[in-house]
Amino acid sequence: MTETEKTTIDPAAQSDLSEDTREVLVELLTQHQALLTELRWAYGQLERLQEVDIAALKQRVSELEQRRSRGKTALAASATASSKMRKRVEFALQHPDKAARAAGRKLSRPFERAARRAGLSR
Repeated sequence: MTETEKTTIDPAAQSDLSEDTREVLVELLTQHQALLTELRWAYGQLERLQEVDIAALKQRVSELEQRRSRGKTALAASATASSKMRKRVEFALQHPDKAARAAGRKLSRPFERAARRAGLSR
């Protein structure tokens, strides 16, 4: 074959080649569209899963915040109660007579009121 024979292609062969090329391109574009559709579906699924996960995390955070706030209140109340109790015990140890008199006054108050209402006195 000479140089001119190599560069010259039969028009019928060129038509067959271009038809085959066109078929390949159409098939590739069809596959490309199918892949894009599948990717859109996968991203949609991923977004839905993320939304569900985010909602679950928000709910978990709110539950933990509520538990923490309840825990702080309970801890603060128990700390306050134990602090008051500690002070009373320290006072009773340092001043046993005063503590006994104060306790006696606190215990007798309700009975004294009821006795006064009934017309009784000491």
